[in-house]
Amino acid sequence: GLAGLSGYLPLPETLSAERHPASAGTPVFLAHGREDGVVPLVRGQAAREALRREGFEVEWHDYPMEHSVCLEELQALQRWLLKVLA
Repeated sequence: GLAGLSGYLPLPETLSAERHPASAGTPVFLAHGREDGVVPLVRGQAAREALRREGFEVEWHDYPMEHSVCLEELQALQRWLLKVLA
């Protein structure tokens, strides 16, 4: 799986060309702060949508926080990891 916290795709237009068949079925966890002043929420949402358009299964979470982590986010990530690694 792939986990991304408060991130974005810097070159979303290259995603389709760079995608490898080995990544098919790779689950993705993305989480973002709604008040993130470093990486705006809209950039994270755009990454989510670009990955979904390419067929990735994306689990998305957003939280009332800045560019940080919170307990709820870590708990969601833990649940996702346990599911993916089971």
